[in-house]
Order: sequence, then C-alpha cells, then structure tokens
Amino acid sequence: MSFLLDTHVLIWALDEPAKLSARASQVLQDPAIDVFVSPASIWEIALKVSINKLRLSQPFGDWLKTTFIDFRPELLHILPEHVEYVARMPFHHRDPFDRMLVAQSAVSQIPLLSCDAQLSAYGVQLFW
Repeated sequence: MSFLLDTHVLIWALDEPAKLSARASQVLQDPAIDVFVSPASIWEIALKVSINKLRLSQPFGDWLKTTFIDFRPELLHILPEHVEYVARMPFHHRDPFDRMLVAQSAVSQIPLLSCDAQLSAYGVQLFW
C-alpha cells in the first residue's frame, strides 16, 4: 500500500506528532507502506517559512533532511499529466498546493493521507 502525504501531515510528522491520527502514525511507522511526498508540499513549506507564516523545529534545510531520514518518503514528481489534471479540476478547493496534491493522488492512484475533508469533493481516496 502507498500514501501521498498532505503538507500538514508532513509537518506534523516531525514537529507535532500528537496531531496525527492513529492511522497516520501507523502509516508513517510501517516500513511495508510506501510514503510519497510531493515537491509541491516542500515548496509550500519553504514558502510559508520564508514569509514567517510557519516555524519549524529546525532551520528549513535541516528539517527537510531530518524528515527524509526519519520517514524515508519518496518524491512523487510533478508530471505533465498532473498539471493537465489540475487544469480540468472544479474549484472545490482554491489552494494551488492542495489542488496539485489532489491531481497527483488521482492521476497516480495513490490515496491521500490528509485531515482536510474538503478534498473529498474531488473523489480521491482520503485516509485519516
């Protein structure tokens, strides 16, 4: 089984694990489950850090290295098919980063690990 992590799950995994659901914690701890991260999430985190909207437990570069060491996620690269899917999506959710995660989840057929119930309007598999 595989999961694509929503940005908040990625942040909470390292900085606020108590906010994770029991299922999310199990996913992150199970070596048999493939965990994917979108470059869109990394970009969103970097952007929020740069405008002081988000504080991480470590400087961004160190935080990113620790995240990849501790949770061993694979990058789910943004492909032209993902971008094309975004162009066809209705505006149930206006956040461009979340829309990309939905597109990647739908096109790549990887469930999205997220507590954002609004994303279910797109018909992707959400787990929390």
